[in-house]
Amino acid sequence: MSEITPYVPLKLPERVYCDENGTLTVYRNDDGYASLLSYVPFANALEVLNRFDCLTVDLCLRPGDVLDFAAIKRPELIRTMRLSFDNKVECRIPVGDAGLTQLTDLTVEGKFPKQFLDFRNLPALKLLEVGYDEKHLSWQKHAGLLDLKVHRCSAADLRGFSDLVSLKRLRLLRGSIGSLNGIEAMPSLDTLFTYGAQKLLDLQAVIRSKSLRNLMFDASKKITNWDFLSGMPALQWLSVEVADSVGFVRTLNNLRHVHVAQKILDGDRTPIDQHPSILCGIQEGQAAKAAGGEIYRAHQERFKDTGPWRHLIDMDSLARPLAS
Repeated sequence: MSEITPYVPLKLPERVYCDENGTLTVYRNDDGYASLLSYVPFANALEVLNRFDCLTVDLCLRPGDVLDFAAIKRPELIRTMRLSFDNKVECRIPVGDAGLTQLTDLTVEGKFPKQFLDFRNLPALKLLEVGYDEKHLSWQKHAGLLDLKVHRCSAADLRGFSDLVSLKRLRLLRGSIGSLNGIEAMPSLDTLFTYGAQKLLDLQAVIRSKSLRNLMFDASKKITNWDFLSGMPALQWLSVEVADSVGFVRTLNNLRHVHVAQKILDGDRTPIDQHPSILCGIQEGQAAKAAGGEIYRAHQERFKDTGPWRHLIDMDSLARPLAS
């Protein structure tokens, strides 16, 4: 590293980023970055990291790279970590744990290496994004998780998730999961989001949940009969792709927002329009043309950006009830 002389900012940087090309960036706490170091080999990335007190670490590892957690001098400073790699990367884990005692937000992209962290040794972890791997499921035993995003879930159902007693939001993206059985055993879960889970056909367990308030089934057109949701009087937010009809909303007195992304097959949206408590009821597809230009788009963006499944995670919103 002697040939690289980065500009050292007045404030300690909070983020180190190493992309797949080896470009490493050190970001400042305020607006902008302190320095951009091009083509730094990953072998030097942790050395650079150790020169700064970093709160956020974002690393992209390539086959043959070695991530030695013991080489991180002050792991207790790290709050957020994003790791992108495949199973040809080697991870070295210190005996006991990696000292990431203040890590609250962890993203693991790609395939797990053979050895990886035991998620149970991350006591402060609240937000986790991970691919489903049967050899690395210790996160299922982390009772402190609040927000979980799982890619390619191949479990038959959610019975293995029952120890996630604090979880408030669960997002399942694609995968072969076929049933939501077990969701009723997650006492704090108020938001479920699924995307592209084409084999997920058994949803009946949601009506047995005493905590669920928000449901979104995106990019899945195989289920069109949603009448069973009439058994969820506490439901507040709902988004589906296609619905045979929306008459079931008449019994949902707490419902505030409804989104039918593609089509109401019987063409009758009056149950939504005449519902006394629905604040935002919209339909895409052909209805977009009839709803009127900018007004329609404004409602659409408002719905997507303010819902419980918004893209940016708001820890405060996870800790408080949804505003009506």
